[in-house]
Amino acid sequence: MRSTVIPAQITTVEDKITNNLSLTQLVILVFPILISFIFYLIIPPAIKLSIIKIGLSLTVFILLSPLAIRVNDKILLLWIMLFIKYYSRESYYVFNKNDLTYRLHTNEPIIENLKSDTIINNKTDKGQQKINGSRQQLSLENLINNPMINFSFKNSRKGSWHVNVSKK
Repeated sequence: MRSTVIPAQITTVEDKITNNLSLTQLVILVFPILISFIFYLIIPPAIKLSIIKIGLSLTVFILLSPLAIRVNDKILLLWIMLFIKYYSRESYYVFNKNDLTYRLHTNEPIIENLKSDTIINNKTDKGQQKINGSRQQLSLENLINNPMINFSFKNSRKGSWHVNVSKK
């Protein structure tokens, strides 16, 4: 009695049409034949055999037919596409914890709420405010991007920064 092994994951199994060739391999092997037929029809002298047409057809066949070879159960064309995707992607990813993704955006005008010569610092002394939370951070980002506002930065003796914000 004959038994066949049924794979657990049916979607990953390719259908074999002839011998060990799949449909994509057959399409890759037929493609040079179609291109050489187009060369035969278009390049002068039309519908007559010439050395140029034979040379072009052989070149296309030699270049495209190896793409149907299997390497590690994948067609060489798929490997080439994988390498192209890999090398064309960005190679540096910069993580920015101040990114505005998944944050509530406020479009409130900030200039009206701004007093001239306001000092913003990490300490909570008189005339200074502590910055924390994403809403205040968004308002600071809007301040920084506003061309009507001047910034000046000063170091204190204790190592903290004093930021002077004023209107132009």
